Amino acid sequence: MQALLDLFKKKKFLYTFAFLLPFSIYGVIFILLGVAPFGAKSILVTDLHTQYVQFYTYLYDVFKNGKSIFYSWEGGMGLNFIGVFAYYLASPFSLLILLFDRSHIPEAIMLMTLLKTGLAGFTMTYYLSHMMKRREIAITLFSTFYALMSFVTVYSFCVMWLDAIYLLPLIMLGIEKLVTEKKWVLFTFSLALTFITNFYISFMVGIFTFIYFVARYCVLYDIRNIKLLMQRFVLFCLGTGLAGGMSAFITLPTYMDLKSNFVERTKIPFSTAFNFDPFDFYARFFNGVIDTTVNGMPNVYAGVLTVLLIPLFFITKRISLKEKIVYGSVLLFLILSFEIPFLNIAWHGFEPPTNFPYRYSFTFSFVLIYVAVRTFMVFEEELIPALKKVVLFNIFMLLLLGKVAPSYMQSNKIVINAFLIIMYALLLFGKVRLRKNKAIISLALFAIVGLDVATNTVYMIKLMGYEYGYINRQEYASPYPKYEETIQKVAEQDKGLYRMETTRGVTWNDALRFGYKGVTHFNSVANGHLNLYMQDLGYGYLEALILQNGKGILSTDALFGVKYMISDQPLSKYGWSEIDHVGSNYVYENKNALSFGYMVNKDEFDVKGKDKLKVQRINYTNSFEKQNELIGKLNGQQVSYYQPLNPLSVEYNNLAVVETSEKTKKELQAETKRIAQTNQKPIKLVKQQDGQKASIKYTFAVKGKQQLYTKLRVEPTDITKVYVNGKSLGKKFTEYPRYYWNNGILDLGYFDNEKVEVEVEVKGSSHYVELEQQLFYGLDVEAFDKRVNVLKQQSFDVKNYTSRTVSGKIDVKEDNYLFLSIPYDKGWKATVDGKEAKLLKLNDAFLGLDLEKGTHTIELKYTSPGFVMGAVVSFITFVITLLGAFIVSRKQKKI
Repeated sequence: MQALLDLFKKKKFLYTFAFLLPFSIYGVIFILLGVAPFGAKSILVTDLHTQYVQFYTYLYDVFKNGKSIFYSWEGGMGLNFIGVFAYYLASPFSLLILLFDRSHIPEAIMLMTLLKTGLAGFTMTYYLSHMMKRREIAITLFSTFYALMSFVTVYSFCVMWLDAIYLLPLIMLGIEKLVTEKKWVLFTFSLALTFITNFYISFMVGIFTFIYFVARYCVLYDIRNIKLLMQRFVLFCLGTGLAGGMSAFITLPTYMDLKSNFVERTKIPFSTAFNFDPFDFYARFFNGVIDTTVNGMPNVYAGVLTVLLIPLFFITKRISLKEKIVYGSVLLFLILSFEIPFLNIAWHGFEPPTNFPYRYSFTFSFVLIYVAVRTFMVFEEELIPALKKVVLFNIFMLLLLGKVAPSYMQSNKIVINAFLIIMYALLLFGKVRLRKNKAIISLALFAIVGLDVATNTVYMIKLMGYEYGYINRQEYASPYPKYEETIQKVAEQDKGLYRMETTRGVTWNDALRFGYKGVTHFNSVANGHLNLYMQDLGYGYLEALILQNGKGILSTDALFGVKYMISDQPLSKYGWSEIDHVGSNYVYENKNALSFGYMVNKDEFDVKGKDKLKVQRINYTNSFEKQNELIGKLNGQQVSYYQPLNPLSVEYNNLAVVETSEKTKKELQAETKRIAQTNQKPIKLVKQQDGQKASIKYTFAVKGKQQLYTKLRVEPTDITKVYVNGKSLGKKFTEYPRYYWNNGILDLGYFDNEKVEVEVEVKGSSHYVELEQQLFYGLDVEAFDKRVNVLKQQSFDVKNYTSRTVSGKIDVKEDNYLFLSIPYDKGWKATVDGKEAKLLKLNDAFLGLDLEKGTHTIELKYTSPGFVMGAVVSFITFVITLLGAFIVSRKQKKI
């Protein structure tokens, strides 16, 4: 047995074991839980299902099927894909998808997750063995705590963040070498790789790197030695600058993309109130404790053993007072960062995270583990009395948490944590009292650590499944019968430049996975200016991140070139005709779909743009008036294509109007603001019988041929179920506007001189509800037809297009603007008749050209802004870094 322990003194065995232990634990858990290919389940949950797997599928098509990494027609009407690549896909592990079939991307992502987890164990062992100047099994066990800390398991669906986890120990070791030996190469290259793999999380790593640099310098040297401090600081800045330069090929175009599409999402908070109760925070150090990933507390669990060792760090006399003060200050600052809103949002680049908070909490766990290892290595007899007190205190805390917070500290968790505390305490006792049985103690510690991290990982996975629901593997492979087949059939029959949408979308990024040019899209680096404009037009949204097409809007279906629609039920849309029916999929074609470009009147479009935009949680804009403005004049006259519908009657079922006599000043200000936004006074309603169906029934008399729409807002439930003439609008549309529609316009159907009854059922358990907005409009389809025919007469005839080029001709009857339904991006360049032409930004969202009368040949080409310059900077910096490293190496050899 001792021979086995001696193996850990060998580097190869130590590092191999450090990789395989977390890799195997995580892998076995996947197998036992029945995750494909070992069962029917998948690892797809929340954003991993709605974003990443689609983005990886598109990246697969970049490598295998000739798609462009710079630009994608598929997502959000067209987008700069380099930003998506930098945020989600830039990890070198992304290349693993090439070893799998396109249909097995989820399995590729699972392998990435396992490899990154194993690598985190390896790099943490490498770091700790150098810092502690010893190699033994305990090092690998603490590294396993790091590799499988709660942050890793809970945020594993954000697989691109995991690169920072395995790179952080290398960066910290690089700092150590920089501070103690003036060696900057490891620090520079590991930091550069972090910048490249994920620019977002690398911002947080950068902050922590500076904190760690200061901490290590303070521990090792006299802070009053200004000369030495400046020498090391210059080296630190040099390494950081070189790392930034080497990563410029991806960070510069990403920065330019973010800058051009930036929208302000919230005010920077200056509140002095804490984010959460410190007592609740303490519970997060224990095994299996988590509340929610939506807006919960930091995930800081890093093994129950650390809970015992941290207090002892500050008690032992074997560690200097200065070191205790320094690391205590670092931990305190990180805790205050969690608690204080301003500091917390600063860590996130002053952009509040949409769900999944405290994304830098892994840095706290890193420090916890380092401090715990430091204590473990000096643990001796004199600490046993203090250990007993720490054990009793934590068992008392477990029992207390079980009483005051039973929602996340259930009896089974109290038992497992108490068991772990007692076992770890006994093993620490054995470490100093039973030295002859060191091998047995080490193996027992190995078993308890494995139990600790495995049970916590299972708890985390199960809670994620409960909160979001993991997608069944077969559901991913075939969400609907012949769904992908239907989409591919349309694409094969029509190879032109047009858009397609679907009412039965699986996620907001189906277009990237199934390969059609769509409108609906969701990503964290989306085109904010486009999305906010589309919100004004009535499209569904979530802040500026999601663009939701749904059933579409008849007018902009035509104006934006949406030619085909895949539906799970017959559509009631004027101008759309069924052309195919594959399985349960209806295929519709839009006779009014326009080209990607057509001539419009100059005086109807804004070309100034908006430098600063702010996201509103709720967009109260009258989208129908915005639609009228976009459609444009007919024969020089402004036409109200969309006209308001006044109900013949309004009937309340189990609801009564409440006349509130007294309101606070704040409530009056809010109401006045809403009235100004909606031109409607909100109506407060009370349910007469809770638990019973409550609804509002509107009756309309439709004159002529009209497509009917509504835009509703009901607070606080934000959920309604809409029926038209007694029929539900379908399964996907039963929770309007919160979920599927995300506050956009709802299509009620096409009607011709008939009476229409619309019933709005108010869902939710709230006793009082407020009808903040109730817009009902009808589109005069005959007037709209006339306008479309006018636009078709001067449309852009696309002759050729590729992933990032478009060329064609247009016959212009008089000087005017060419409107291109391509989102504005500075990466687009245009030539008209062979000469470079200035592209306009129409309505702060779309491309445009100012054309003179005559026939013109137009060519458009896209290159991600900043990429060429960034690539040049990266190459030059890389050469400089290599030369610098070579020169330094030569000098050190001579010394």
